[in-house]
Amino acid sequence: MNWKKIAYLLYPILIGILLPVLFFWAGRSEHEARAGVIRYAELSPERPLIVRLAMGRTTAITFSTRPEKVVPGNPLAVEINFLGRDLTLRPLEHLPGNLIVYTKSNRYVILLQVVPENVYDDAIVVNGVASYSKPIRLIEDTFTVEEIKITDSATKKDSSISVLVRREGRVLESDAFPYGLRCKSCVLKGTQLVCARPVKRLECKVGGKEQILERKQASS
Repeated sequence: MNWKKIAYLLYPILIGILLPVLFFWAGRSEHEARAGVIRYAELSPERPLIVRLAMGRTTAITFSTRPEKVVPGNPLAVEINFLGRDLTLRPLEHLPGNLIVYTKSNRYVILLQVVPENVYDDAIVVNGVASYSKPIRLIEDTFTVEEIKITDSATKKDSSISVLVRREGRVLESDAFPYGLRCKSCVLKGTQLVCARPVKRLECKVGGKEQILERKQASS
């Protein structure tokens, strides 16, 4: 009996059987790894917290002290419940707006964003906050979450990143800005792109390649 010939004939059959099983378990493991994940976050008056919600899902936020008052930006767009030191949030619309949470000693600014189920926040624990506070200046302390489209001028391919927009659009903040980004009339300081005037469309360069940054909401 020629075992090599038999093995050669059986090899494609075994591969056809094993591959679906491997893909099934890989997908199952990835789903289980994301279920029940707790994200730890620190807050300060300078930096709000982005909370990613999913339609049909509830997100729990745990604070170090019990929340005293909650002011939603769009009360009809999100369902809020108090459970001791926890807040539970469930989006009712795709644009839930923001949320201001007051405790006895601090004020938290939370920006709500609806995302797909595989990347939403299941649970968040606020484990730190700045030891100081400052008066609210509406122009400078008002934040929104927007999408920025980045287009490569040579290939015409584009991608999108989420940014915090503040100071009437003169400051964009994101940890997803391309390394070495240089834009006209703007300076990249860490995660903040600080510009001389409100941003709508920027001509930039990354490693000598020209790229166009465009605010989707500003262009609509």
